[in-house]
Amino acid sequence: MQFSTIFACVSALAMTASASPVARETHISDFRLFGEHGCSAENEGVWTVLNTDLDKCTGFNGENVKSVYLTDINAGCKLWVYSDAECSHKKTRVHTGECSNSKHHEWKSWKLKC
Repeated sequence: MQFSTIFACVSALAMTASASPVARETHISDFRLFGEHGCSAENEGVWTVLNTDLDKCTGFNGENVKSVYLTDINAGCKLWVYSDAECSHKKTRVHTGECSNSKHHEWKSWKLKC
């Protein structure tokens, strides 16, 4: 009985040790959303962008976004916000350390490319 228990433990350890490592996602950028113009009122939180988010049109999940503040971004990468959910209207680039205000609409989606 002890032999089978020891064998099972050693086998489980060997299989775990030989398993491939889990791939980590890489941090690309952070930007903050606001429900009012000026990047100060109605702070809706920080959006963290990972390498798996690159080159994808991503919606703001129904948030009322009127301004965006780009906190940080990796070198060579660019963030755009759009007035529609399909990333095709009123494309506006957001620059690091600047507030990007919507004019007569809300931001509905974003895309980041490196």
